[in-house]
Amino acid sequence: MTLANSLSAFLNTLPQIRRVPSRRKGSLITQLQAQNSAATAPAKGITNVDVQIRQKRAGQLKKLLTISSASLGVSLLGAPMFTPLGLLSTAGFLYGATPVLASAYKALREEKKPNVDVLIAIMSAACVTQGYLVAGNLAVVFNALRLLLLNKINDDTQKSIFDVYQLQPRKVWLLIDETVVEVPFEHVQVNDIVVVSAGETIPVDGTIIQGIASIDQHILTGEAQPVEKEKDAKVFASTVVLMGTIQVQVEQTGMETTVARIAETLNQARNFKSALQLRAEAFADRTIIPTLAISALSVPLIGPMGALVILNAHFGYRLSVIGAISILNHLSLAGKKG
Repeated sequence: MTLANSLSAFLNTLPQIRRVPSRRKGSLITQLQAQNSAATAPAKGITNVDVQIRQKRAGQLKKLLTISSASLGVSLLGAPMFTPLGLLSTAGFLYGATPVLASAYKALREEKKPNVDVLIAIMSAACVTQGYLVAGNLAVVFNALRLLLLNKINDDTQKSIFDVYQLQPRKVWLLIDETVVEVPFEHVQVNDIVVVSAGETIPVDGTIIQGIASIDQHILTGEAQPVEKEKDAKVFASTVVLMGTIQVQVEQTGMETTVARIAETLNQARNFKSALQLRAEAFADRTIIPTLAISALSVPLIGPMGALVILNAHFGYRLSVIGAISILNHLSLAGKKG
């Protein structure tokens, strides 16, 4: 047995060794597979700090909803305001109303004009001062639900957008002079040849120069059915090779890939309000002062409760909720289905 054969036999006994086909003469190339080479990097678009901030915000909103709901439950017992149970319900109302009161104060102090939150603050506060604890607590419960729902949709949308980054590998296999070498993902350049095997994520946009593979690209196109691709076919970053081994000539990498551009577009659109929504909100804000005036003038005619009904009938609150939820929901679907 020659020295070369002995060395080859020894290498074949190591679990870190694998062989891939060379694009020349159909020979096999021996390569050393580093431990945990398939490990994926943390999402680049999102950090642990971002996660902690989102979790803290969600926890605060859940606490707000819990206390507001408990306060509503106490008020449903029918206790007068200045009894122990009434005072407990009033304290819960004040805690639950904190976000909307702060927003209303900011609108009046900084923007110098009332908005929908000012209307909600006046309506809920008027209910409590008139002794209608149930109505006041119900208003802050609905507001807490609105904030929690919007936060959840925003959080889910952000997660679905950044999921594309979680599939990028830390390292990739490059074919260099018929030798497959493992290099950090950041070192990959245009025109390099990347070797991708079954179970691995394609790290770049490029063209197959050798091999056939079944590729799952649902994260990009939304298609559940894998696609068979062979030589000269285009492949895209973040798609997954299910079967086969391919050699891909790099055309785009990093933030220049198709999936990265899509993620960036969705990320920008997540905080974007359409012109239609802006016009609707502007119209709603312009009707706040007339609504407040009509409500105040109606007190001698229909009483305090009738005036509160007029405030509650304003459409701006519902419009702001429905518009925001609709836009965020469509962005979430776009992020998930491609």
